[in-house]
Amino acid sequence: MFIMKRIATILLPLVFLSFQSTSVKVARLGGQIRRTSMCSDSSRLRISNNSSLKRLPSILRDLTIAFGRSSFVQQGLIGESGFTINLYDGSSKTTDTSASVNYNTRDTLFYLRLNRPNRQATDQAIAATLIHEFMHCLLIDIDKRGRSGDKIAWSIIERFNKRIENRFEIVGNNFFDLMNLNESGQHELMYQLFFCQMVTLLEDFSKPHKSTFCDDERAVSLMWSGLQGTSGFQKLSAEQKMQIQLVIMEEKGLSVGPTN
Repeated sequence: MFIMKRIATILLPLVFLSFQSTSVKVARLGGQIRRTSMCSDSSRLRISNNSSLKRLPSILRDLTIAFGRSSFVQQGLIGESGFTINLYDGSSKTTDTSASVNYNTRDTLFYLRLNRPNRQATDQAIAATLIHEFMHCLLIDIDKRGRSGDKIAWSIIERFNKRIENRFEIVGNNFFDLMNLNESGQHELMYQLFFCQMVTLLEDFSKPHKSTFCDDERAVSLMWSGLQGTSGFQKLSAEQKMQIQLVIMEEKGLSVGPTN
């Protein structure tokens, strides 16, 4: 039976993300652009761009370059068969939803819907959204492989478990327990396992894209988008949280009210 699961990216709180490789093959099919990464471990990540967002091809190009040089590739987190992410346009009844992921629990194809709010966002904000959503795909892929008995996935999960701190009292402090909590658990895993790498990936994307951040903290603030429910964000002061939210809203092209 075909089962679809959905993970939404919320703007307020907002969510963002990325992936990369060192070379990209581009083919135009029926007016659509298909991009497939072509290098080492990153060749296992296949991205099909079916979105009408005009800036997306250049964003994907530079994001792919950054990902190919990233620790995600060096650590071999993507399985041998890899997985495919199909990007397409979508709409939402509110401006709160930036993107969402749908997937079939039995295969390695993910559908990533980019909603209309992205059209007013900066390239950095779109890249952050892609990074965040790609991390959902990566975690889901590792989870599925581990549950099926894949030895490499089990080795990765064992490494993860040594780093995970228990935030949820009702569950254990391991990878599978947090994955069973769906979105909230996956966000906690992103924070605990990948947050610094996600920030580095966003910064590395901005360099070839010629859209560097005006200060070092802006990339960090933007990468918190969608992770406001995590233990790490809750440890921040009220002033820090407010400043992060202002950066996210500015980068997303949302109106920011006057501050006292």
